[in-house]
Amino acid sequence: ATGAEVRFVHVLGDGELARALDGTDQRTPVEERRTRAATSLLQRLVAQAHREGVRADSAGLEGEPARLVLGQARSWGADLVVIGRSDVPATGRPYVGTVTRHVLEFSDGPVLVVPRPG
Repeated sequence: ATGAEVRFVHVLGDGELARALDGTDQRTPVEERRTRAATSLLQRLVAQAHREGVRADSAGLEGEPARLVLGQARSWGADLVVIGRSDVPATGRPYVGTVTRHVLEFSDGPVLVVPRPG
């Protein structure tokens, strides 16, 4: 209704350190499956948005999540960053993980933190 456009961003943690410790430059089968799953998820989200008449695109990235999310928001000119809250319980209170906390602290614009459904 507002003519907004959505960019879905998924960041896989950088596996470079683990590969260096293992002495290999090649991605593990687990990393390959995670990358394919993330790509598939992004494609489904974009397709669903298009079916609803919402302009959307996606970015699948690998590296430090908070830095990359903030970089995408800045380069794309996002009006709002929507990020999930961690599922890790902390003394019975909602827990804001390190990635979400970093995005909240360093974002140039508003950030909406949402819990996992259910």
